[in-house]
Amino acid sequence: KPQNLGVTTTNSSSVTLNWTVGSSPWVVKYGPVGFNPSLAGTRVVASSNPFTVTGLSPNTTYQFYVKDTCGPTSVSAWSTPVSATTTCVTVNAPVSEPFQSSAWTVGTWPNLEGTISACWSRSAGSSANEFFWTVGQGAMQAMNTGPNQGVNGGKYMFTSGFGNTGTNQALLTSPWINTTPLNVPMLRFSSHLFAGVIDRLQVFVDSGSGWQSILIVLPGNQTSASSAWTLHEIQLPAYADKTVRFRFRGEKT
Repeated sequence: KPQNLGVTTTNSSSVTLNWTVGSSPWVVKYGPVGFNPSLAGTRVVASSNPFTVTGLSPNTTYQFYVKDTCGPTSVSAWSTPVSATTTCVTVNAPVSEPFQSSAWTVGTWPNLEGTISACWSRSAGSSANEFFWTVGQGAMQAMNTGPNQGVNGGKYMFTSGFGNTGTNQALLTSPWINTTPLNVPMLRFSSHLFAGVIDRLQVFVDSGSGWQSILIVLPGNQTSASSAWTLHEIQLPAYADKTVRFRFRGEKT
């Protein structure tokens, strides 16, 4: 049977697989994680190795198997499975994320992880003594820090870091965004930096060639939890007609 089944690349609608051992043609079966390939799944005949499975749904995890088929009665056993998750679809600008949908949920002390939209990503963390981005609503669940509400009174993202696990940076990364519909792309967001251990907020952009810093926000504009948020507008003419994503890096002392 085929060995070393692996994933070469993924996008929003396809996964490319590769394996060793065996000869053409092969049969690939895929379905949800945990499915039985002998009883269920979608069957595709593969005449090449690597082979790209197409027609998949965005932001979905699939499990894949492959086997040799040398004839109607000469087939191998199924390979060991491999799983892969398709990416989210690139969204066209202008786009906004107010963090108000049901995908963004608030955690409860001391497990503050909550949930975020599946097309965003963040560095790991869940408990109150870790440092990570999570969802807030209303006043913070700790003293001497802010804000006491979101920009328009709703939910917002904040860096949870009430303890000290040795991690002093927390990352929050947006989906990919196509800027072609815009004449001059601009990133617009608000910040609130009130707490004793906040060092800075640094913002980056990536168009596929690596992260570039575009803004550093230092504490000072907010002197209490009730202070107004600070609006930031960053024009990005160098990123017109490109596909980009943004990363927000919270840093603490």
